Amino acid sequence: MYIETLLEVWGYNDSAVPIIDVHKTCLAVLQFVYLQRNPIYQKLLVTAVGNSNPTEVQRLHLILDYSMRLQFLSGYI
Repeated sequence: MYIETLLEVWGYNDSAVPIIDVHKTCLAVLQFVYLQRNPIYQKLLVTAVGNSNPTEVQRLHLILDYSMRLQFLSGYI
């Protein structure tokens, strides 16, 4: 879903770039984010709670809040 959005925006903003190149770049970004997901999510958690050592309750609260937002947004997509 996110790659399709990225492709749409990139294709709209810079239509001179061949779509195959955009697709390859998007796949590379997707792979990078997947491989780095733990440090990315940890940084997001620390930033969201404003604490460099978040508790398990804070982590679970952030996950539940994020999941509820995704469910809400998926109804509008």
